[in-house]
Amino acid sequence: MPSAITAAAAQIRQARRLIRASAVLFGLAGLAGLSLGAVAFAARAVTPAPSAERGAALFAAHCASCHASRLGAAPNIGPNLFRVVGRRSGSEPDYRYSASLKTGSLIWTATTLDLYLADPKEKAPAGRMPHPGLKLDSERADVIAYLETLR
Repeated sequence: MPSAITAAAAQIRQARRLIRASAVLFGLAGLAGLSLGAVAFAARAVTPAPSAERGAALFAAHCASCHASRLGAAPNIGPNLFRVVGRRSGSEPDYRYSASLKTGSLIWTATTLDLYLADPKEKAPAGRMPHPGLKLDSERADVIAYLETLR
């Protein structure tokens, strides 16, 4: 038991060092001596506004291999996401949707996209999208900001 406690204590010390280093890296050097909760709270307070530029990079890394994002582009493995914001689910012409998205009962808004992108399989269990989702709120916000520019 003492070795498990010692190992846990070492992991906690390592986590604190990482959080302090992150605080310095993100310009929160004055917070390096605060508790973990205070640093996490402060980090949330300085979260940058959604950026379409960062979203474009995230889209390229996570989405572009399956989704087109240009006017008139043919669907790829996934549907073309040009003008997706405000569109009904399952409405992209020439794409074969799964039953869970084909109904068209969902309008893609910033809110519905955020929920879907967090865990696509939870929101559309029969969907064919293999991506596990974007777990960070900031990444989803950036991708949505980018999608909103595709008009």
